[in-house]
Amino acid sequence: MLEHDKVLAHWDRMRQMAYDTADSLYAGGWRSSDREEIIAEYDLTEEEADLICDRLKMYEEEEKL
Repeated sequence: MLEHDKVLAHWDRMRQMAYDTADSLYAGGWRSSDREEIIAEYDLTEEEADLICDRLKMYEEEEKL
């Protein structure tokens, strides 16, 4: 596997983990506005928090429909 492919595969795994986490957090009542608390509670990087909170925001917007 080429290095570029490894990086893309890693990014895909990380994104899927973030989406799975966002699903669980949303079901537990967490929202994108809880970003700093989520970072502290789960010891996340800024990048991980961005992915999770973007997904949470998407769920929040869908809920408004």
